[in-house]
Amino acid sequence: MAKYATAGTEALAVATVEAFGNSNAIIMANHGIAAVGSTLDEAFNNALSVEFTARININARTLGTIAELPSGEVSGIRDYVLKKYGQK
Repeated sequence: MAKYATAGTEALAVATVEAFGNSNAIIMANHGIAAVGSTLDEAFNNALSVEFTARININARTLGTIAELPSGEVSGIRDYVLKKYGQK
């Protein structure tokens, strides 16, 4: 998550770039999400993925405590989906 900075400032730009690291999407504290991709469609789909995941998370929390997957497991699933799952 990018730490909070005032909208339109260089501080927000720096916080956003730092937060991206190797990610394709981030949450900017008190602002919303930012997503990137090699094409506009890819960036849009990355943003949709964040929104969809957030909805699932919110709905799951209404049912009780959620069990988060370890980051290594999440990375492995992501790699599998990107490289092997679905239509090519």
